[in-house]
Amino acid sequence: MLTALVTTVTIILMGFISGAILRHMFPNQVQRLNFWCTRLALQGAIPLSLLAAIWQLHHLSWQLFLLTIVGSLILLSGGGLAAFLAKWLKLSPSQTGAYIPAGMFMNIGAIGCFCVYLFLGEDGLALVPLYKLFEEVIYYSIAFPIARRLGQYSQQKQRPFWLDPFLLTTLSAVSAGFILNGSGLARPLWISDVMQFIVPLGTYLLMITVGLVFRFTDITGLLRPALTLAISRSILGPILVIILAYLFQLWGIHQGLLVKVALLLSVMPTAFLSLLPPVIYGVDQKIANSYWLISSLWFLFIFPIVLLLMHFLFL
Repeated sequence: MLTALVTTVTIILMGFISGAILRHMFPNQVQRLNFWCTRLALQGAIPLSLLAAIWQLHHLSWQLFLLTIVGSLILLSGGGLAAFLAKWLKLSPSQTGAYIPAGMFMNIGAIGCFCVYLFLGEDGLALVPLYKLFEEVIYYSIAFPIARRLGQYSQQKQRPFWLDPFLLTTLSAVSAGFILNGSGLARPLWISDVMQFIVPLGTYLLMITVGLVFRFTDITGLLRPALTLAISRSILGPILVIILAYLFQLWGIHQGLLVKVALLLSVMPTAFLSLLPPVIYGVDQKIANSYWLISSLWFLFIFPIVLLLMHFLFL
């Protein structure tokens, strides 16, 4: 467990630092580097890893899709919690417009996939697409409209979420994985070796994109709202997972694998996507940057605790 934890932190930090170094070395190429790293990760490494993981998943059943309900409720609860805290902390409309989406967005695709793969293996990774099945629907139909309503402007027309190329690539890969799984065709043994490379590669590439564009800002006045949301969400998430696990009787499905996946993903830091509403809609940039940084740092503290909780629950 310790080795996997160190590997997780190392990949995240290496990607972020690499991005910062590349930004310093090639300041005029940041946009191009960001484009290619994002493409390689979201239309290459991550979809391929999901396809391969689903291909080898055994004993598929309708019960697995209960994980979709759990994942959707976790995402929605993050936004609801942020809305409550924004009112309690008396944030301005501009700050609230960045705060609620940040509370809803979670880094499931990069850090989430990598953590699940390291600690739960390929069977766990194969369940991640089910957990995040309605992720884009929630983001584009709820989070972004909230930011738009509370923002000052919109710099670009948003395409329908169902035409997003990254979403289409992921759905294609997941569908292909289920088709191959149902075909009875055995997955080649060498793919397991490839998986050990492409899963961390996807995380590393996306962390490079963060390092390329992230700017540290003064968070002194925004530490309280950022830390309050990060701590509250990391407590609410696992509690909600445990309640839903009892409600849906998930403990015995795949030896509790659905619960384990949901527990790990419920404490993921906010996604890099949370930095986009200020750019697109003119909501508060500083609170978005502050929460991204605090959420990521808090994740390094809370994740080992959740691993211990998971070990205790499945003794």
